[in-house]
Parts: sequence; C-alpha cells; structure tokens
Amino acid sequence: MTIDNLLRRANVRGYELRRGIETFTQQLTSALGIKPVTVEWSRAVTTAGINQWGMMYLSDVADDLIVNRATVARYAGFVFHELLHRKWTDFAARDWTPYLDQMHNAVEDAWIENRAVDTALIPNAGPLLSDLLRVMVGEAEGVDWSDPRQYPFVFAVHLRDHAPVKMPLALGLEPIVQEARIRLNDCGSSHDTLALARWIVDRLNALPPGQTTNQPGNQSGDQAGDQPGNRSETAQEARSGDGQGDTPSDQIDAPVARRPSPSDVTDAVSPEPTLEAQLCAGGSFCREASLGRPGLFDTGEVIINAPPFAAPAAMRREIRKMFEDTDTSGFDTNRRSGSLNIGRIARSATGSDRLFQRRVEHEGVDSAVLILLDLSSSMEGKRIESSIQACDALIDTLKSANTAVSVVGFSHATSVISDWNEPAARVKAKLRRLSVSGGTNDWYALRIAHDMLLTRRETRKVCFVLTDGDGDVRQVMAQCASGANLGITTIGIGIGSANSVDRVYAPNGIKVRDLSSLATVALSRLKLAA
Repeated sequence: MTIDNLLRRANVRGYELRRGIETFTQQLTSALGIKPVTVEWSRAVTTAGINQWGMMYLSDVADDLIVNRATVARYAGFVFHELLHRKWTDFAARDWTPYLDQMHNAVEDAWIENRAVDTALIPNAGPLLSDLLRVMVGEAEGVDWSDPRQYPFVFAVHLRDHAPVKMPLALGLEPIVQEARIRLNDCGSSHDTLALARWIVDRLNALPPGQTTNQPGNQSGDQAGDQPGNRSETAQEARSGDGQGDTPSDQIDAPVARRPSPSDVTDAVSPEPTLEAQLCAGGSFCREASLGRPGLFDTGEVIINAPPFAAPAAMRREIRKMFEDTDTSGFDTNRRSGSLNIGRIARSATGSDRLFQRRVEHEGVDSAVLILLDLSSSMEGKRIESSIQACDALIDTLKSANTAVSVVGFSHATSVISDWNEPAARVKAKLRRLSVSGGTNDWYALRIAHDMLLTRRETRKVCFVLTDGDGDVRQVMAQCASGANLGITTIGIGIGSANSVDRVYAPNGIKVRDLSSLATVALSRLKLAA
C-alpha cells in the first residue's frame, strides 16, 4: 500500500502503516538519488533518527493499532526529514560537548529543511515539513522558552523559513536569531553549520547569567522563582547593556534570555521531531536486518532422520472437509438437468439428453496456514524429528484440501523455508536438511509469520508454532492478541514439558509429550481453532 493510499483513508492499521512507510521510504530514496536505507521499528525510539550507515529508526506500532490520517502524515514527514540527513549531513562533523552538539543538531535540521524547500527537492516539501513543525511546536505548549535548556529547540524552529508557527523569543535572543538566519543562508556543509552552532553558543554565553529555575513559567513573563526586583534589573541590563537598543514598554516584564549553564542540556526539549511507541509489544522489528535469506537453515544434505508420518485417515477427512477451498469448486457435468452446458450442445444431434451441468461447492472457507518451526539448539535430536513429522502430517492434510501452506523456521534469526505454493514432497525434503542452532527469538519470528499471513487474501488465517521453549514471553502474548484482533489464530504446540506454551499461547496453547499424539493433537487443535 502506497503512502498516497494511506493518506486517502481516515484510519489504517498499524501493519498497513509500517508497509506503507517502508515503501514510501524506498521510493523517496530513489527520488532523492540516495542509497536505500533500512527501517527499524523500535519501541525504545522517542525521536526519529538515522545513522551514517543508513539505518533509520522509527517508533513501532502494534499490528492492530488504528492509526489516523494525521499520524500517517507525521510519519511521512519524519521519513523525509531523516532522508535529508542521509542526503546532505556529514556525520563526521560533530562536537561532543553536549549543549553544543544539541545546538548543532538544531542548526543542521533547519539547514537541510530550508535547502529542501528552496530547491523544491520534491513537489510538496514545504507543506510536508511545515505540518511536522506545527505538530512539534504544538506539543511543546507550556514550556518556558526563556529557559536555556530550550534554546536548541527555539533555534531549530526559528531558523526554518517554512515554520508556520513559532514560539515567542525571550528578551535578548532576537538579534542572535536574526543574525543566525543570515549566516545560515551562507552555510554549504555540516562543518559550516557546526561553526554557526559554535557562534550561537558563544553569543548565548555572553548573555547575563540571570536566575536559574527548573519551574516553567508562562509565555507572558511570570517566571517562577524570580523576584520582581531581580527581573527588572535583568531586563534593564538587556535594554541598556547589550547594544540592542530600546525595548518597547510592553516587553519590560517579558522573560529575559540568560546564558546557559553546563547542566542546562538536561531535560531539554529535543530539536528533533518526536515520536512515541504506539502500544507495540516491545523490542525492535526490522525485516531487512533480521529476516534471513531463504534457505538460511538449509544445509544442502539430509541430516535429520525423520521417517514420514501420516495423520489418521479419519482426522485427515475431517480437516480436509473443514479446509476445502471454495475457490476450487467447479461444475458437475453430463447431467439431465441444471444449467445448459454450451460445450455439449453437439451431443443433441445424437439424441443425448445429458446437456446440463450443476455448480458444486464444498463446505468451508478458504484458508492459509503458516507453520512456524523452532530451530534453536535445544530442539536437536528427537524434538526436531517429532516436529518435522508433525509438519509432514499437517502439510499433507492441508495441501490435499487445497489450503495454502508455508513453513518458516526460526532460532536467533528467521527464514522462510517453503513458500506458499511449493509441492509437499519438496517441502518435506527441505525439512530434513535443516540445521538446528542458536537461541529462541520467538517474538520476532511470530511477528514475521503474522506479517506474511496478513498479506494473504484468504478468509481464515492460522499460525502454528512448534517449539520447546520460551523466548520473549510478554511480547509473544501481546503479538498473539494483536494477531487475534486481525483474524489470525495462533496455535502454540509445546514439545516436551519444560516450557509454558499452554499459558503463553492461551487459549490455543497445548503441550505434547510423545510422537504418537503430536500430529493428532495438532490437527485437533486446528479443528477447534477453525
């Protein structure tokens, strides 16, 4: 789904937002003539970011979260802003002094955005960035803008030519801002913006010390903790001592700018656009970084001794009936009644009356089933053999009912073992060539599995997880709930007794202890879930 399609809708789901933003990101990198980037969705991210290697960080969203149009536009603005850094920012131009580094970030942000708007880098660059600024300033209501901790944010906004709204300037800041705007127009690189940031900080350090306070005041000048006499004295200094000329009488009691102290970088409003995790499970999600290539676990030779294992015939018949795909229904021909079969009209010359046909449809709904197979090191031996035999039974039964089936393996990474339309014999051969090693990154694998199922057109979507252990329990439980809200049934089958699969995947979590019951129990659970 493209970003334009998302913006036309009043609401979209979280998984649709992620796909649309990832597609938009790659399209925009191409339009900007820069190298592609990798998008990582993380709950830990509170500001959009990108590094010199092209990893872009965005705040994650739960699959089933309802996202409005304004939020979609906001994410689009974040992406554009960060790609401008990718295009023009020299990440080596840094000064690690905290306050100066933050001021440089503010100046750099203004420089890249002004440049994008001035050069009409994309047709809607101005509106896209202006809307983002409006949100940034709106979220900072009630902040004491005379507090030096907020100056980087103040300069980040006031130096942008396209800023639709701006916060008021404390007395003493306006001449610095005006001169900085002139100097910013002459900047041609990140080293130039760093020099400008140093100049701004030097000018701020020349301001009167004033009185420090951690209590926010209002924007009309009532700064908590200041005594009237002290404020008047500082205002007088601002009027007569810094060469700025007379101050209008209605500004005498306005907040007065003061020099920053070494601790003023603490708790400052970030000059970067802000993001907030949207009820996601946790961790980070990046298909490009963690989804392994197809065949990641394929050793190329048979290493797992798992003789073929078939589900009981009665169970196979029940499952087949339940999962029969109506898309494969057709016509019963050569009948004496029904609708006329045009292809058999020639038979009328011979006196045959079997010229009709009747449409035949089977009970059930079209379905897609994904089998998520634990390949962590603890699965070695009998556990992986039993799991593969269970896969055999599932694959044979479901494919005989014309159900789309895919197998995905996971340990520390996740990899697609078989695509949806591969023949059963080929899939079963692959399963016996799999390597077993590493940890249990089950939450990430489950999210990949749900993401794959959400792309399917089928009405019923089911995910089997065959595992012997627990990984990120809280995240898995949250992902199961998110999937359920989107119509995905997740069934956990615990192999052995040393795990809490029955609790983690409740109400569709079960444990099995021996091979004789594994396939039967798995198919029974599938029947109940369906």
